Amino acid sequence: MTKQKLNNIGYLTAAMTFAIASIIMYAHFQGFKGDYEAYGLLFIPIAFLVNLCVLIFIFVTANRRGIKGSFWSIYLMFLNIPVAFFYLWFAIYLMGYYRVTIINNTSSNITDIHLSGCDNKSVKELVAGEKETVWIEIKSDCSLSILYIDAGKNANQDVVEGYLCSGMGQHADYYISGKDNPKY
Repeated sequence: MTKQKLNNIGYLTAAMTFAIASIIMYAHFQGFKGDYEAYGLLFIPIAFLVNLCVLIFIFVTANRRGIKGSFWSIYLMFLNIPVAFFYLWFAIYLMGYYRVTIINNTSSNITDIHLSGCDNKSVKELVAGEKETVWIEIKSDCSLSILYIDAGKNANQDVVEGYLCSGMGQHADYYISGKDNPKY
């Protein structure tokens, strides 16, 4: 095996590790359906072991074959370490937020939407069929309520989430019609 082939193995490992971690982080940040927090926490030790095995393989193969010099792929693999720490910090930071997507699945416009409890957020209006994701910072144990005005100018109030605490980092959908919402 040549030095270039060993470097290519290292480059591929570093690039794949970075790409997979970036995809998991992006999906988590965007609130895609799925347990991306768990995927990320599972991926970290797997990526560490794979990268370590590739590093050992490069060193052992280079020593056995008498290949001398620097392996730039190893430096690239080591650059993934600070990236991994940043992604871990960012994931922990996001765990302090609750993302709720308010979905107007009614046939009329909803106005003056106010979320309160953990944090106070507002949405001016949601037309029929529209949705909006709101990020709620969770500073301590709390519940999250919603107050909105329907098309008949009636004030409606409901509980979005009965219990939240920092570190939960969840994402949920809240349907204005009440269909498929949990009852607290």
